[in-house]
Amino acid sequence: DVERSRGLGDVYKRQLHSLEVFFLRIYMTIFKFVVQYILPFNPPKLFDGPDSSVELARHVVSEGHKKIFIVTDAMLVKLGLLKDIEAALTEAGADYVVFDGVQPDPTIALIEEGYALLKSNNCDAIIAVGGGSSIDAAKVMGARAKNNKSVQKMGGLFRVFFGMLPLYAVPTTAGTGSEVTIAAVVSDPDLQRKFAIMDIKLMPT
Repeated sequence: DVERSRGLGDVYKRQLHSLEVFFLRIYMTIFKFVVQYILPFNPPKLFDGPDSSVELARHVVSEGHKKIFIVTDAMLVKLGLLKDIEAALTEAGADYVVFDGVQPDPTIALIEEGYALLKSNNCDAIIAVGGGSSIDAAKVMGARAKNNKSVQKMGGLFRVFFGMLPLYAVPTTAGTGSEVTIAAVVSDPDLQRKFAIMDIKLMPT
């Protein structure tokens, strides 16, 4: 009887798993349809080739932005990868502030630290230089600047009601592809979890 009960339990577990997979597939199909055919979607303008990051920096200033917030990590600053971008911004007549505190899997506290610096300097656009962590952090900082709600309350689908500051991304890795997605992933050490913020308004310019 015990073995029979265990066998029936395994059968029910497999059936439940199959049902969960079925409903998740339906959910993802509907979600893809909504994103592709119903929501307004503007793919980012692309700059590529030699000196494309310099060309992008000049373009940012030509869009009327005067105080740029650069989000990156300390290693890229140390390697000198920002020098050409900074020079192009200065030459074009814009000021900039650098936040180089990004760490892998950016936390809520890190995002709030960057947001405080952005706000205190009245920056009107963001350039994110780095991998997915830098770009994700920049997205959420930009969203904090336009939405009067905490990072946690923006978690989930379509909760970034008022968009974010204009965001320009300079990816340095072929990783998560955050430069062309509508999502940002945030770490919450207090609850020992990660959560995603997903909204069409998080697409970089």
